[in-house]
Amino acid sequence: MNKTTIKLAGIGALVSVLSGCSTGLKDNSDDYRNDTVNSVVLQAPAGSLSSRDDLVIPHENQIASVEPGSKFTVPRATFVFYPMAKIDVIMKANRVVLDVPAKLVQSKKMVKDFLMALHGDGESIASDTDKQIVSVPFQFIKQGWWASMWSHVSRDFPEQIVFSFSFSSSEKGTLVAVQYRVEDRGEAVTDWLSPTTRNDMYADTLRLWGDMARQLNKQSVSLSEQGSKAPFHVWIDHRGLLAIHLKPKTNVQDALVTQLADAGLTQVAGKENTLAVLPLASDKTDGFAPNATESDAVSWDKREYKYSIIHQKAGDFLMIDVSTSPTPEITSFLLAQRFVK
Repeated sequence: MNKTTIKLAGIGALVSVLSGCSTGLKDNSDDYRNDTVNSVVLQAPAGSLSSRDDLVIPHENQIASVEPGSKFTVPRATFVFYPMAKIDVIMKANRVVLDVPAKLVQSKKMVKDFLMALHGDGESIASDTDKQIVSVPFQFIKQGWWASMWSHVSRDFPEQIVFSFSFSSSEKGTLVAVQYRVEDRGEAVTDWLSPTTRNDMYADTLRLWGDMARQLNKQSVSLSEQGSKAPFHVWIDHRGLLAIHLKPKTNVQDALVTQLADAGLTQVAGKENTLAVLPLASDKTDGFAPNATESDAVSWDKREYKYSIIHQKAGDFLMIDVSTSPTPEITSFLLAQRFVK
């Protein structure tokens, strides 16, 4: 027998084995077509409820039309606000001072964490002493390869910002004085300035204020107590948005009216859920206003703001919408400070 004959015989045997299930065995794949329903009826005890084989859909009457074609929207949970420790903000001519109710070591650690988050990868601190932390130059304007090449040719480099944090003791804990200056390739272009002279530096300082206030409250109050008491009327969410915790009253509207009047805000007649800012008494002043921008045709205290009431387990919160402001972080802070005693 030659090799070709052996190969053909082997292939024939393999085909026979593979087809054995269809030639030698009965095909039962269609047997289900001839099955009948089990008609046995269960005998229930006398007086028992009759069983029903219904499909129950929870809250079926609340489900919107299921007709195809409508775009599905993922439901979003309401904002979750967190209480803050009270950190007084003191505006000086050439610095912003935070009166932090914490020891020096803890205050410095929070500043270092903030600089690390602001800087990203790499070392963010140029010098660190007992009384001062100075950051490395931050270049907030990101350059691509071509822009970087042109800067080297034209010798016109993006500005660099250096932050300074000075520490001293206070009755509450630690005073943290925040300043910045502009540098050009290691050379100072400006003196040390207050963050309020620039909106972006102002907003960064307020972000530090919010981060520190939330951390301090979280560390000093157990989770079981955070929902039952508010040490500070201003609360914050994970995005840095501020809200006002309304004091418990007979109803939410009474609490809202009372606290708005105390804060120098008023509801605008004829406009639903709209607030206006009233002038403060002569012995009181607001914090430094944001610097005017091209899109800021109306100052922050002359604008009207929409608001909403958000209910959470910890209580009711007044949320003022500042999204239309050219400087939302600063405007939100100034409005929230109206509620601080």
